[in-house]
Amino acid sequence: MRNTIIHPEGWKPTKGYANGILTSDGQLFIGGQIGWTSEQIFET
Repeated sequence: MRNTIIHPEGWKPTKGYANGILTSDGQLFIGGQIGWTSEQIFET
């Protein structure tokens, strides 16, 4: 089975995780939600 890492265009590279993985049979696995911006900055 081939997997594709999903990474939104314009976001900084992740460290140690993927935002999502799409499998060859069409399943999409989404990483946990973190309360930061696309620049990986917490605003609160």
